[in-house]
Amino acid sequence: MRVFIFGLGYSSLAYLRAYGARFAQVSGTVRGAEKAARLRANGVDAITFDSASVAKNLKTADFLLVSIPPRENDPTLERYAAAIAASPVSTIVYLSTIGVYGNQDGGWVDETTPVEPYSERSRHRASVEQQWLEFGARAGKRVLILRLAGIYGPGQNALENLKAGTAKRIIKAGQVFNRIHVADIAAAIDAGFRFTGAS
Repeated sequence: MRVFIFGLGYSSLAYLRAYGARFAQVSGTVRGAEKAARLRANGVDAITFDSASVAKNLKTADFLLVSIPPRENDPTLERYAAAIAASPVSTIVYLSTIGVYGNQDGGWVDETTPVEPYSERSRHRASVEQQWLEFGARAGKRVLILRLAGIYGPGQNALENLKAGTAKRIIKAGQVFNRIHVADIAAAIDAGFRFTGAS
């Protein structure tokens, strides 16, 4: 099995460290050539988003992980929708955010909670989620949306913020924080792929 990743960032690299051995081939995109070279030196087949190799790699990909933040539309769909549709990719996991639920005034949310984004960024996320679902329906691809809370883990957490002098105190009665450990994100991604056949 082969996986292609749009956006080799914190969460997707954590997924590769934990589960990359499941795949015969792993490749993905980064923004710049310098980061691509650095990842390649560490054994990750990284290419830039605009590389001609993206379309080539999609031709053999079985699974797709999308971890690129949207603008008004999704850059991956804008540039590579036709290549993904023509590819053997069976399952697409899209990393989104719980921000699409909007302000719930401290209430709990789950998959049945209506999407009510309030910020422009969250509205773009909700729109792109829908774009991916509609694309999947047209192209015959299974699309799974993972809505993530605030991500923390090794190298990215409150203790690191304290060390860097960027920590912020929030004093608000009854405040509840939503966080997810990067290892749990990796496990959720893997569950999505394994549900549809990766082994």
